[in-house]
Amino acid sequence: MGQAFLFILVGLLLAKAAGAAFQTISGWSTTQPIGAQSLAGKANLLVFATWHNPLWEELVFRGIPFLLLTLIYRRSTDLPTGAMWMYLLIPSMIFAYYHVPVHGLGTLFESFLIGILWAWAALR
Repeated sequence: MGQAFLFILVGLLLAKAAGAAFQTISGWSTTQPIGAQSLAGKANLLVFATWHNPLWEELVFRGIPFLLLTLIYRRSTDLPTGAMWMYLLIPSMIFAYYHVPVHGLGTLFESFLIGILWAWAALR
């Protein structure tokens, strides 16, 4: 369990670094919020985002595809290699595109790497 945590932590740091490098090379950057919010609004947003957003993303981008994968291959003990690659790549690409409207094109590569990382962790 400790090794998995360290792997995910290092993977997230590397994804952040790769995302920053991608933003520097491409010239794309994350979008900045327009307009000021009150402190209460920011606190409410933080509380909401802390439980809602991760729960939503895990259910949609990893939970549902994993459920489909297990339903399709429920009789076999090992998943076929192609199915595992599809589980790693397809939800991770959708996960990356999902973040573009709010965070900008600069987070595309970083979100893709983080999606792959969490999908790999789910398969472990």
